[in-house]
Amino acid sequence: MEDNSATFKLTLINTIIVAVNLIFFVAVIIYNGNLFANYDADIMLKMGAMSYNSFMSGRYYELITAMFLHFGVSHLANNMVLLTYAGCELEKRVGRLAYIIIYFGSGIAGNVVSLWHYSNSNEDVVSAGASGAIFGVIGALIVYLIFNPSGEENLTPRRLIILAVMTIYYGYTTVGVNNAAHVGGLCFGIISCFLLSKILHYGKLEIARDL
Repeated sequence: MEDNSATFKLTLINTIIVAVNLIFFVAVIIYNGNLFANYDADIMLKMGAMSYNSFMSGRYYELITAMFLHFGVSHLANNMVLLTYAGCELEKRVGRLAYIIIYFGSGIAGNVVSLWHYSNSNEDVVSAGASGAIFGVIGALIVYLIFNPSGEENLTPRRLIILAVMTIYYGYTTVGVNNAAHVGGLCFGIISCFLLSKILHYGKLEIARDL
């Protein structure tokens, strides 16, 4: 059942995910006794951020833990503002179970693509952030809104596509942005939303809210 309400509302799963990201940020500071610990690549790697070499050494959990770590206040704030809005809008439309699948699947897919990219470029980069998952949420929301328009001027596939394209372009023209994770997450979000809609509604591109 689709929710066409134009009123923004916080949703349970997305709010929990945002809260966990904030908790991780504070926990890194407290555990290391350093206000700037979240800016230090070595500390972040120790706390669960991801690099190709550490992942290949057996730290496979980095695919997930890296999704909840952020390099500094601005990185965290930018991601959480976008996640709060886009995540809640998607969750209220597709339901909790589908949202969990899309969010975590996109985050993991983004990290896998990131590992592949950096292994081919021979760079040992430490990466972290929820942006792969967030791009997956945006991709899924684009697909959903194409077939189920919200009727809201500020929430249209066109606006979301422009946002995604501009962010990816910024990533390609800026040093230190993990664009591979963005692209990987975006692609997974688009594909997973389409597949979930087919599975749940026998061919109709509409996802039930109450799963």
